[in-house]
Amino acid sequence: MYLHKLNEDRLEVADRISVHQQKVKALFDKKARFRDFQVGDTVLLWDKRHEPRGSHGKFDSLWLGPFKIRHFA
Repeated sequence: MYLHKLNEDRLEVADRISVHQQKVKALFDKKARFRDFQVGDTVLLWDKRHEPRGSHGKFDSLWLGPFKIRHFA
């Protein structure tokens, strides 16, 4: 009986997490500005060496570039 209740609670929590994640995604997508890049555009590239706990200084650049887009894969 107790294990059955525990499994029900786990399923309910999983459902609530899923609903919350969908709400967070909807809010992000509503505010996000997706860009349509073209060949020849100049872009910056995020420097992954600083993720997640990179030892960069306060004034170190977190971006690499600028780079020109030559083609799309």
